Amino acid sequence: MKFYQSRVEQLANHLREGIGRGEYSSPLPSVRDWSARLGAAHSTLVSAIRILKRDGLVRTQPRQGIHLVRRMNIRKSFRQPPLIRWLVYGRKYQESVAYAEILTVLGQRLAPHGIRLDLEICSATRLKAIQREGPRHDQILVLPSFPRESQELFSNFEKSALVLGHPFPGIRLPYITVDVFGALRHAVWLLVRRGFSRISVVISRQSHQPIEERFRRACMEPSPPIHGDVVRVPEEILEQNIALRRLAGRVTGRHAFIVISPIPVAHLMMALMQRRLDVPQQVAAVGMNTASSDVRTVPLVPYYPYPIERFTKAVCKAAVQYFDRGALPPLKSVIPLRVVLPPR
Repeated sequence: MKFYQSRVEQLANHLREGIGRGEYSSPLPSVRDWSARLGAAHSTLVSAIRILKRDGLVRTQPRQGIHLVRRMNIRKSFRQPPLIRWLVYGRKYQESVAYAEILTVLGQRLAPHGIRLDLEICSATRLKAIQREGPRHDQILVLPSFPRESQELFSNFEKSALVLGHPFPGIRLPYITVDVFGALRHAVWLLVRRGFSRISVVISRQSHQPIEERFRRACMEPSPPIHGDVVRVPEEILEQNIALRRLAGRVTGRHAFIVISPIPVAHLMMALMQRRLDVPQQVAAVGMNTASSDVRTVPLVPYYPYPIERFTKAVCKAAVQYFDRGALPPLKSVIPLRVVLPPR
């Protein structure tokens, strides 16, 4: 998780907010004049403008200066600002704080476009009520980690609902997902090269991803195949710690673990070290789809961070297109995960 921002990011956020409030108009000042007015270094402003250009807020052309990107007029018919409704199902609010950083960054991206973001904690009854309201041209529904029956509930919202993760077979909703399965296969080979022939994947009991099949397939690729198993543990913190201590108590011989968010790899590392196991020689762990704050362990572990910047950019781009054109693009976006290795 980011606990601070660079000067470039701070300036980009300041300019985003100003654009969102309508404080700027085209053409924007030259970089020299603008940096003098803002009291910012020339190079800092240039880098901040690159971020705004990447986010689709400004365009630059040689000899024509910097201009705001004009939007279509479809939003003039909205009675209130357009809204993204991020629906969370089957989890307590305190367990949803894992979304905090994603929602913060996404909110910053959406604000200059005049798009609001709202997190809703829903029961099955509430989801049915939202479904009965029907699609709305001034709202997008975001469906993260929904079980099949909940995805099916919104299967006729193909132009106004966005799945985070993979839709279940037969459900044709646009989606944005991260490539957990590709990273899982990569992590298996990473641990095999370190000499581990037994690997367990630790996931949440509430996970709906078909991890088992993909993981067992990855375990069959090395020669000879390795022993792999999937361990599901609770998300509730006290029950989770008990389950992880029991898991650590069953370790014999050399054993590696791949821990997938929202289960923090640091919690497993603590359980392993409380058993006085030799980390990382006898046992090793890899964090996946995680925030950097969840892998602050000693020794450091390899991890695949959640691609927040690329993910929020993809969601923002889809939202802007929907509210400007009236329909979501036929998205099938898969964002790769890249490994971060501890320094040797």
